[in-house]
Amino acid sequence: MDDVSRMVARQYEAYAYPAPFTDLAARLAEGYFEYGNPADYAALLWPEGRPRRPLRILAAGCGTVQAAYLACTNRDSEVIGVDLSEA
Repeated sequence: MDDVSRMVARQYEAYAYPAPFTDLAARLAEGYFEYGNPADYAALLWPEGRPRRPLRILAAGCGTVQAAYLACTNRDSEVIGVDLSEA
C-alpha cells in the first residue's frame, strides 16, 4: 500500500463513515437509503427495465455499511465490499 493509501486508511480508521450501526433492518424501516443501488435504478440502467439475475455487485470503497445494504436489498445477488480500512 502506498503512503497516500495508508493515510486514507488511517483517516477512516479514526473516523469511520458513515457512523456504524448494528441493526440494518431497523434503519431500513426508518428510511435509511444508499445511492447507487441497482435495485433502485434498474429502469435507467437496463433497457429491459431490469437486470439479468443474479447480479455480481462490487462495492469499492464501501465504508461501514454499503456492502451490507446492497446485500440486503439485492438478496439474489453476489455482493463484494472492499475498503482500505478495516473500520
